Amino acid sequence: DVNIVFVHQANGKMDTAIMKRLFKLYGKDTVPENLVPMTISWLGNSSVATVPTLLDLVLKEQVKGYKVKAGDVAVFASVGAGMHINAFVYRF
Repeated sequence: DVNIVFVHQANGKMDTAIMKRLFKLYGKDTVPENLVPMTISWLGNSSVATVPTLLDLVLKEQVKGYKVKAGDVAVFASVGAGMHINAFVYRF
C-alpha cells in the first residue's frame, strides 16, 4: 500500500486525471483522499523543483492534512518534455 504520492505539478487537472486513470487500472474507482498533496494553487509550476519542494513542505508539516512517518511508502513521480516520466517508490 502507498501512503502518499509526490507528483510533479505542472497542471492540477492533469495530475488528478493521471491519478484517476492509474487507480482505474487497478480496479479502483476513486483516489483516496489525502494521498496526493497539491501545491500548484499557491506555488504554481516550479518545474524540476516541484517534487523536492513538496517533500520538504510535507516533512515540515506545512501542507495541511499531510505528513510522513517512519515506515510510510511514498511514490515520487515527475514528467518532462516529450512525455517522459520517471517514478520511484521509497519507504521512510
